[in-house]
Amino acid sequence: MLRFLRDYETYFLFSHIEPDGDCLCSSAALGRFLQAQGKQVFHFNEGPFIRVEVKSYQEDFLSSVPETIPADAAAVVLDCSTPERVGIFADTVSTMPSLVIDHHRTGDPFGDVTYIESDAPSTTLLIQFIIEAFHAPIERDVAELLLFGLCTDTGFFRHLTDGQGAVFAAVGRLVNQGASPKAAHARMFGGRTMASRRLLARLIERARELNAGRCMITFENLDDIAEFGKESRDSDLLYQLLLGTQHCSVIALVRAESPSLTSISFRARDNTDVGSIARSLGGGGHRAAAGCQVEQPLAAALRTTEAILSQLETQS
Repeated sequence: MLRFLRDYETYFLFSHIEPDGDCLCSSAALGRFLQAQGKQVFHFNEGPFIRVEVKSYQEDFLSSVPETIPADAAAVVLDCSTPERVGIFADTVSTMPSLVIDHHRTGDPFGDVTYIESDAPSTTLLIQFIIEAFHAPIERDVAELLLFGLCTDTGFFRHLTDGQGAVFAAVGRLVNQGASPKAAHARMFGGRTMASRRLLARLIERARELNAGRCMITFENLDDIAEFGKESRDSDLLYQLLLGTQHCSVIALVRAESPSLTSISFRARDNTDVGSIARSLGGGGHRAAAGCQVEQPLAAALRTTEAILSQLETQS
């Protein structure tokens, strides 16, 4: 993997559709490191850049590849468990020498070289390890990117468990290089509109308990999207509030994407493997956080999800 990052003069960095802080900051941090080594770097992401906390990164990412790809160019795919996750760039990646850096437990392995650590809480943490393996200094701007990506994928560390002290040791090194946890938290949770709070209230109002309150389900319909827009979503806070409800261990957010397409997001705060649930529906993710899209209208997807949760035995 380290040799791959030395051998080429040009690197095309690809990250997943509907990008989050982890994939974008992984790309940005690795790109800045490679540029410091004298490499030419291009960042690609299809978008859409919906999340409030990552909108400022959009101008740094290209939405199409050049007509002619340099002969000395290689692809690095970040935070993607399947080639389809890069969206319109999947065909381009298939024609280039490729390195895949990812931390997801499930997916379809691809790439000529892979660095996949499913126990890592974020891809940005793997990027930090890569830079440190080169014995290169981590500049303050890169440290800020790495910390922000890690914070977004760990819910500001609340998803970490015992035995993960090495993660906090890595965070300590970033903080010593000038990264600010306070600034990362403000960026993650600040700047929300009043519309986002009204949408959040509506989704909480709709939440229904299953399995004597051990599971909970809510939904967002097309009328909500028309009224509030996708930019008003604050899913992370919704997950926190619902999972913080007494007895609740597993939640599902069912969201209409079109009249015939619905996305389903699962979260768990116990040992229930929601990743396996998402995989059974054609998706994937982690044990505690996963999702999928189903070719069903919202009402049918709600019935499907309810049936699964109703039969689920949550685990302590």
